[in-house]
Amino acid sequence: MKRVLTTSIALSALSAAFAAPFTPGNLVVTQIGDGAAALTAFATPVFLVEMTPAGAIVQTIPMPTTGASQFTCRGTSTSEVHLNVNDNKFTFAGYDAAVGAADPSIASNLSTDATPMRRVIAVVDMNGNIDTTTRMVDTNSGGSVRSAVINGTDLWISGTNGNGAANFLTSGIRYATVGASFSTGITDTATGNLTNMRNVGIFGGQLYIGSFSGTTYNGINAVGTGLPTSGVQPLVNKVNTAAGGSPASTGCYDFIFTGNALYAASDQSTTLGGLVKWTTADGGATWNFQYIINNIATGGIRSLALSGSTFYVTGANGTVYSGQDLGVGSTFTAVAAAPTNTTYRGIKVVPAATGGGTISGSVDLNGYVGTAPGSATLNLEFSILDATTSAVLQGPTSVTVTPSGGS
Repeated sequence: MKRVLTTSIALSALSAAFAAPFTPGNLVVTQIGDGAAALTAFATPVFLVEMTPAGAIVQTIPMPTTGASQFTCRGTSTSEVHLNVNDNKFTFAGYDAAVGAADPSIASNLSTDATPMRRVIAVVDMNGNIDTTTRMVDTNSGGSVRSAVINGTDLWISGTNGNGAANFLTSGIRYATVGASFSTGITDTATGNLTNMRNVGIFGGQLYIGSFSGTTYNGINAVGTGLPTSGVQPLVNKVNTAAGGSPASTGCYDFIFTGNALYAASDQSTTLGGLVKWTTADGGATWNFQYIINNIATGGIRSLALSGSTFYVTGANGTVYSGQDLGVGSTFTAVAAAPTNTTYRGIKVVPAATGGGTISGSVDLNGYVGTAPGSATLNLEFSILDATTSAVLQGPTSVTVTPSGGS
């Protein structure tokens, strides 16, 4: 027994020890499966794969699969291990299940269970360090845990759940902190109306969720105001893709807000699938459907990322594609196909390096005007945002500024 325990610890340590820092501008994808056998619904290993924009593999980082830090997913799921990047950390969700265990997504995860199937959030920093200490017993019971996004030590989690009142109470959008065993629901869960949540994301300091539930919240929704951590938050539907929506029956898996445009990854295998675009002319109050750029892959696409003007998406076939929005029918080219008996799911771009530098020149303080008598200092708090996606790359950070003169 001691020998097995020692081996498990060694393997877990190696998975982090040999990870190299991510290179800004490269792509990171979640890979489901190790290629040893065809994917099944059983618990399956997960990897983070870093590749160049041209598809050359840079490194493959395995998630721990043994001991108290183990992390796996349902091998054949089309909606799990979505990848997010915010606050200079990658996040994605899975299960505390040993490789080969029966389908973990249908296992109960209630605090009253003798052996709950804990839902686990993986947090990976820009140096490749893995944190799987967030292992919750009250999240998405009887259903898939699909995604998570981080800001500081705050986490927001989304997924689906099994039938029954007890399971409904674990559905919707959940809030937790890194290392927590319990979470808090921040959306209405009592009726089970918000059970089919997909990717959760943060753009411009606002929390959003993609949903395939019912009609009212089908599509992409703002969750409350800002980044709520408690209370039952209202959902404000930004684009509706239910029957009668624009476009109707488009299943939004992943999404990106950029400037006055909103792009979503649709999983539909018909002409409704692919990369979908909406625009706003009133600061985001209303969004108008423009067109479906390209179906790209049979079965639609599952995840998307944006670097400059180039989109990178993962198809339902497990292949990474790249292309630009040049209107309907824009050409997308295959960049990298997942190895045999595996699939690629989530995809994001490694953000530019932050920290350790000096901001020089003028800084727009949004119209702030003030005075500091004598040698007084000013205490400022700010966040650094990605210029393209408005995702928080660092912060909020407090700094002390000593005026250098002038008026």
